[in-house]
Amino acid sequence: MAVFMFSLAGFPPTAGFLAKLYVFRAAVAAGHAELAVIGVLCSLVSVFYYLRVIYYMYMRPAGAEAPRPFTPPAWVVTLVITVAGSVLLGIFGGPLLELAQKAPLAGA
Repeated sequence: MAVFMFSLAGFPPTAGFLAKLYVFRAAVAAGHAELAVIGVLCSLVSVFYYLRVIYYMYMRPAGAEAPRPFTPPAWVVTLVITVAGSVLLGIFGGPLLELAQKAPLAGA
């Protein structure tokens, strides 16, 4: 959950960081730098809320110890794949984005 919250907040090396970087870069390239500044400021505000969730999940003292529920193996595999995807897209997302930009041109 923490990895996904960091991705939503836009921390590197996650896919959320790469997505925000490309959106803000596109806004500046289109001549809308003021929108990029507003977006960055909104992202800074959102970091407070995302980090607060992580704080309440991991840093606060726990109440009464509840029994640990059974986690199906399929859920664990799905979670590992999605966390790896978020981090790997953040690290190696550039080539994938270039491939996606070239895809419409290849069909024409």
